[in-house]
Amino acid sequence: MFLVRSVRETDIDDLYSLSSIVLFINLPKDRNIIKEKIQNSIKSFQNSDPDLAKNTYIFVLEDVHKSKVI
Repeated sequence: MFLVRSVRETDIDDLYSLSSIVLFINLPKDRNIIKEKIQNSIKSFQNSDPDLAKNTYIFVLEDVHKSKVI
C-alpha cells in the first residue's frame, strides 16, 4: 500500500538516496539543500505565509509496508 503525505524530517535519507539514482531538477544530490527544502515545507504546512508564493509544499509517496519513501 502507498500513502501520499507531506514530507517529514525523517525522510531525508530516502530523499537523498533517490537524488542519487535519478536526476531531479528540484531534488539535487545535496543533503543540505534537501534538508533546507524539507524544513521549508514543514514550516509552510505549520504556519503558511499569507504571500502564497513564499510557501513550499513537498509531498512524498511512502511504501507503507517498507516504511520508505519511493
